[in-house]
Amino acid sequence: TDADRLHSVRRYIFQRLQLDERKPHPKLKRQLFGNSPYCYGCKEELFGIEGINIHRLDSKKAYSLKNCVLMHGKCHESLHQANG
Repeated sequence: TDADRLHSVRRYIFQRLQLDERKPHPKLKRQLFGNSPYCYGCKEELFGIEGINIHRLDSKKAYSLKNCVLMHGKCHESLHQANG
């Protein structure tokens, strides 16, 4: 019921979630590359996972094999700019 404490708890949770979002996912990236070594955006072949981005198809869901695809950095940036 203490408003300041509630704010602190919410802020702490928000910060933890932000850190989780920024965390690299090398194992997932390798699995996605093994499933399909092609960019989701331009459909060109990917030649390794260095510099390749993971894109979540539904941003409200977690990073998972079903919800993620690999993209070149420029393709990923273009997709987000197009979607606002």
